[in-house]
Amino acid sequence: MSKTTKTLFSNIEDELLVEEVSKNSVLYDSSHENHKDINVKDVIWNNISSVVGQCTEDCKKRWRNIRDTYMRNKKKLGTGSSALSKKKWALADNLTFLNNVEYERR
Repeated sequence: MSKTTKTLFSNIEDELLVEEVSKNSVLYDSSHENHKDINVKDVIWNNISSVVGQCTEDCKKRWRNIRDTYMRNKKKLGTGSSALSKKKWALADNLTFLNNVEYERR
């Protein structure tokens, strides 16, 4: 039997997760001095998971999914009138803090 089960996050949990991550730039800003310090990030993720009410690993996975979706949508969104006609993603406004961060491609 497979141990991989998909944990669903409610809209409120998604918003809480984004809000908590936004308070901790070490998690999303690769130029932060502690960005590569796993111990610091683990403590932060444990705190976030207790606020959100989901396990740490699920919070990390959900955050990666939310972040990647935002970045993909941001790339797709062009300029001009056709860009305005598409329905805006519900979490887009909550993620604008990511606009000020440079991302390195692996």
